[in-house]
Amino acid sequence: MWLIVALLAALTACTSASGPTFNAYTLTGADGVPTYQVTCHGLLEGLSVCEQQAQQICGDQAVRVVETIAGLGQTRGGEADARILTFQCGAAPAPAPIAAAAVEAAPQAPAPKVAPLTTTVHFATNQATLSDEARSRLDALLEQVRSAPVSGARIDGYTDSTGPLRINQPLSAARAQAAARYLRERGVRALQVRGHGPRDPVADNRTRSGRAQNRRADVELRP
Repeated sequence: MWLIVALLAALTACTSASGPTFNAYTLTGADGVPTYQVTCHGLLEGLSVCEQQAQQICGDQAVRVVETIAGLGQTRGGEADARILTFQCGAAPAPAPIAAAAVEAAPQAPAPKVAPLTTTVHFATNQATLSDEARSRLDALLEQVRSAPVSGARIDGYTDSTGPLRINQPLSAARAQAAARYLRERGVRALQVRGHGPRDPVADNRTRSGRAQNRRADVELRP
C-alpha cells in the first residue's frame, strides 16, 4: 500500500514518459511553474532511478526536488526507500520582494493665526491733525510689522459727545483719514476707513479726561 501525500493544490497530470522501471508525469500547478513527478517501480529500483530520469527531463538544468515519497514501511539500508520523486527544473525563483510599508506623512499643523496689531491715537478738541505722540504710536505699530506684509488695515475715528452730530460725524472721519494717510505714505495698503462720530465711547464724556480719551482713532493692522 502506498502513502499518497498531497503536494500541490489544483494539479492536473498526464503521462509524459514511461519505461520498464519508471513512469514520468508532467504536473501543472496553480502558479503555472512546470512540475514533474517520476514514479520508480521494481524490486531493485529506488530513488537513484528516479533521480536519473529527473535529470534526463531537466537536461542541462539542475533538478530541484520538491518532495520524495516512500511506500509505507518500505526502506532500504535503514532509510526510507523513496519511489516517487516530485521536482522542478532550474534554480528556485527569487522570492517576490517585500513591498516597503508606505510611510504616511504626518499631517501638518495649520499655521497659527496671527492676532491683529492695534493702537489708538488721540486728538485735540475740534482737531484732526496727528500730534507728535500720535505719530510715534503709529511708527511703533509699523515697526512691529516691518518683517511681515500687512494684508489689511482698519481705522475707526471718533469724537467726544460735545457739539452737534453734523460736526462730529465728519470730524471723526477726518481723524480716521489722518491716521490712514500717515500709514499709506509708509506703504500700508488695503485701508478701511470709517468715522463714527461720538458713538462707542471708551470713557465717561462727563469728565475732561474721559472726553480726551474719546477723541481718538483706533488703528488695526492685520499681518
